[in-house]
Amino acid sequence: MPANAQNQTDYEALCRNRESYGFSQEECDRWIREQNQRSPTNSSGNGRSTVNSAFIGEKVYKLRLRDAPTGNIGQQSIFSPGDLDREEWVVVTLINNQRVKVRHATNVMNKFWGTRKWYDHPATAIRLCAIDGFDTTDCVTAQGDTIDLPEGKTINEVQIDFKYVEGGSVYTRSVQIAPGTLPD
Repeated sequence: MPANAQNQTDYEALCRNRESYGFSQEECDRWIREQNQRSPTNSSGNGRSTVNSAFIGEKVYKLRLRDAPTGNIGQQSIFSPGDLDREEWVVVTLINNQRVKVRHATNVMNKFWGTRKWYDHPATAIRLCAIDGFDTTDCVTAQGDTIDLPEGKTINEVQIDFKYVEGGSVYTRSVQIAPGTLPD
């Protein structure tokens, strides 16, 4: 699902108009199943699940990496293959101020149709290092897309290195969340 649709209202709106955003019914159904499994029933008593990030203690940081044209040199021609542009994002979710979940997200616009589609790439491995220097001896690592912060460190005191797979290739990225950066 898209990196910029973190609360239920956003997902519900996107799933109602899923075809215009390029989502499959399967993606929307999966999201609904996940929300029903992890969310309490809201206080109105109507039985409808809600996502309350204060309840689950999540802070979501969205960091835009870069925009890059792709395709060939004749990119500006409507007859050239490829996508017009792609936005790259890292989405870092801090759970209960202790657990870090990381994913890479790409938003690609098809230049012929003018539609955009999100592609999510969960981290396959994560390393958190203290940012006291450029030394990697004070690090913790984990396989998968989640890791616990080192004892006594905050999200602003670590460098996040992670691996992910996109299009059959393995990529690595490194980000830091600057002090003063507010979650979405």
